[in-house]
Amino acid sequence: RELIEICRREESAIKSLGELQHKYSILQRQYNGSTQLTEDALHKVSELISLSQTLTNERDDAIQRRENAENELSKLQLVVDKLTEESGQRTREEIDKIEKKANENIENLLNELHHMEKERCQLAIQLEFYKTNNLSHHINDVNNEGKSVLNVNTTSGDSKPDCLLDTFRKRAIHAESLCNELKLRLETECNNKEKLVASKQIEIEQLNEKNKLLIERFEYNELQRKKNENHYNKQNEVLFNSQLQLNSLKQQLEAVQKSAQVQITSIKQSMKMQEVEYKLKIETLEKVNKLTDENWRNLLDKQQIVSK
Repeated sequence: RELIEICRREESAIKSLGELQHKYSILQRQYNGSTQLTEDALHKVSELISLSQTLTNERDDAIQRRENAENELSKLQLVVDKLTEESGQRTREEIDKIEKKANENIENLLNELHHMEKERCQLAIQLEFYKTNNLSHHINDVNNEGKSVLNVNTTSGDSKPDCLLDTFRKRAIHAESLCNELKLRLETECNNKEKLVASKQIEIEQLNEKNKLLIERFEYNELQRKKNENHYNKQNEVLFNSQLQLNSLKQQLEAVQKSAQVQITSIKQSMKMQEVEYKLKIETLEKVNKLTDENWRNLLDKQQIVSK
């Protein structure tokens, strides 16, 4: 019976040892799984940190590009405003000067023309007067004088009206010529005024074209600035989401690390307890084996004594 009891205890100890080894294997797998989960979480955190750094760099680049675009837009706006103001003011001043000068010249020419027309009319009236009244009056005066004197005076009288008529005729022709010349100068001055205004109008159109190009460039840069701003906002959104994921993974990692630490502590405690239990069972088995050996020896000794 003692031998059977010893065998039963030995089988129980072996079974307990197998169970301990099985539990140890399960705990080891759990520990390895926790370790792998921790490593995966750390790897994911590392990837997210790298992605966050990349997005941060891209965001900084986007901010710098946006600032550069805004500075360029401000400079372009200043240039456009300055050119528009200067060109408009300069063109207005030049056109005003040209029109003022041309108007003064035209006014002077009109005054001269009016004066010459008036003088021509006066000369024409005087010429007609001398042709009719004055010439007859001079002839009557000459006929009333003495016969001897008549011949002389008639000759000089005929000569005097002829001279006056010729003088008035020349003055009238000269006045007519001056009027024609003044009309030609007036027409030339008007044409010059139109040409100058047209040339300034061309300059205005050229300046407007330059302003149009600058405005188009300004609008293009404004569009690029808006695109960069949208890209910057998207990058911020992605960065914000990545930061949320990173924080979530950090929390998961901390939870996994705590869980793993708890499991490791529990495994260590369980292993220590099982080690103590295992040592006690081994010691018990050793004692049982020792008693069994002694019993076998005593039994053999008794058999030897009986056989003698």
